[in-house]
Amino acid sequence: MAHAHAHAHADRAPRLAQTLTLPALPRAVYFRAYRIPAGTLVEPHAHDWCQFAFARRGIMHVRVSHSGLVVPPQYGMWLPAGTPHSVWAPEDVDLESLYIAAPAITAAITQCRVVVVTDLVRALIHHLCTTIGEDYDEHGKDGLKVRVLLDLLSELRDAPLTLPLPEDTNLRHLCEQLQADPGNASGVGDWASTLNMSERTLARRFLKQTGMTFHHWKQRLRLLRSLDMLKDGASVTAVAIDLGYSSTSAFIFAFRSLFGCAPGQFYSDAR
Repeated sequence: MAHAHAHAHADRAPRLAQTLTLPALPRAVYFRAYRIPAGTLVEPHAHDWCQFAFARRGIMHVRVSHSGLVVPPQYGMWLPAGTPHSVWAPEDVDLESLYIAAPAITAAITQCRVVVVTDLVRALIHHLCTTIGEDYDEHGKDGLKVRVLLDLLSELRDAPLTLPLPEDTNLRHLCEQLQADPGNASGVGDWASTLNMSERTLARRFLKQTGMTFHHWKQRLRLLRSLDMLKDGASVTAVAIDLGYSSTSAFIFAFRSLFGCAPGQFYSDAR
């Protein structure tokens, strides 16, 4: 699943039918809290509604048609209505999800995004997931809280935790090889030779299909992989070496440039 790269064992993972199958939502916004156990693969599925999933605890990998997303603890993810997606949970993931049928939200959410969740939104999601009944009064106090939450959700800023994937079969295969070995030192010229195309052609196609240069895509892949390794307790130096950085300081600089904090601060900042 999600990132077939690090999780060859995902093929043998327990499947989870932990998907919402209501014929209709009881209210325009439906709240649901549940756990995805460690080592679980949630098979590809889609919802008739827009979904906002908040990972209160645990890191998860989500795969949609042309991108992979990493959702660390304390981050959230928007999924448009009708988007097939699968989920890989390398550790226990405690999810608090909103399923949203409100037309204004459904129309606004057109692509999958990982967002930075503020303290206020985090607290409000938890409060509503744990206290609100599914038949809450949409015109009373609970309904007001829900409307405030929707307004706050719409203001959350994007996090750089999405890795777009190319449509071209050869380029997709290249990406899969890099996902299996993110520390691979081969440059764009080496890959172009392997694929029997010019370096310029590969670079142009890659940029057109992913919106990123090959170099930036590879950098993003390595940094997203580092989140798993750091979560598993690997040292910053070990991560830098495994991912092919020339030095620990080079890794720290790249990490800080993308995430805005040092590697050792990422999970402590997420509390």
